[in-house]
Order: sequence, then C-alpha cells, then structure tokens
Amino acid sequence: MNSYKFLCYLLAACLLLGSSGCKSSSCNLEQLKESTDREIVVSKAEDFSVIEAGSMKKISLNPDVPQMPFGYRHEKWLAFKKKFQDGDCLVYFTTPEKAWKRLAGLEGYAIMRGNEVIAVFVLKVS
Repeated sequence: MNSYKFLCYLLAACLLLGSSGCKSSSCNLEQLKESTDREIVVSKAEDFSVIEAGSMKKISLNPDVPQMPFGYRHEKWLAFKKKFQDGDCLVYFTTPEKAWKRLAGLEGYAIMRGNEVIAVFVLKVS
C-alpha cells in the first residue's frame, strides 16, 4: 500500500471518532486504532517544544541543514503548529515495522479537533 493511501485510511479513521475522541486531556487512541482496517500505531504526542528539541538534536548533526526544527521543512512545521488550538489533540502515528520493510511505511503527527483531522505533518515515508 502506498503512503498516500495509508494516510487516507488514517484520516478516514479519525473522522469516524466520536466527538469525545480527541480532547487534549484524553485522546481516545484505542478507538482510532479500531476504526481502521489497517494496522497503525498511534499515541498522544509530546509537547511541541519536546518535539522541536528532538528535531534540533538530529538537525545539529548536519551543519549543512538549516539549524531550526525540521531543517528545510521548518516553514511547513510552523504552518502545521499554527493550526493547533486549545483543546486540540496532537497525535503521533506510524505504521508497524513490517510496513516499513514492505516500503509502505509512514510516520508523522496529526492535529485533531474533536472528531476531525485538522492537519498532518509527515516525518517519514518509505
């Protein structure tokens, strides 16, 4: 399965969530995983500052890359962050290892508001 098809499945699964599915205090991640026929790993993401610090740790290893979170993709990251509002849920998602071995891997973050996916920031695609 190609990565775009997987992303469509993920987004469709998110849309099937009930209205209590993704409040910032309690993301209903089990319901998200059960809402799709594809195997995905989903978890509530860390705070934006923690994510950016992790990105900077990796970026700092390569002086040829712009020294800001997510390097060349920094502007896209800022646009993604700007869509986050109080009460939203920041979700991390990835495909299991077997999908990566089949070159069908996908990893990233999604902003969810109630039962709606507001934005997606893709980290890796195989």
